[in-house]
Amino acid sequence: KEYRRQRQMCIRDRPTSALDSHLSQEIIRLLRDITQEMHTATVLVTHDRSLLTFADHVVEVKDGRVSTQDAIGA
Repeated sequence: KEYRRQRQMCIRDRPTSALDSHLSQEIIRLLRDITQEMHTATVLVTHDRSLLTFADHVVEVKDGRVSTQDAIGA
């Protein structure tokens, strides 16, 4: 039998907006760890630029348009 692993994507819209900076970083670390363990992708929408250090890839949207795309650490 052919085995196909279904990949899933985790989408989070401002999951840390109501949290202090310490707890925000803990939540993002947890999301990163889950993403790695599950071999999936997480799309995170945030206004908190300090969280970008956890990203592998950043897409910035400004005025409704993609303004920059960066691969972090590439």
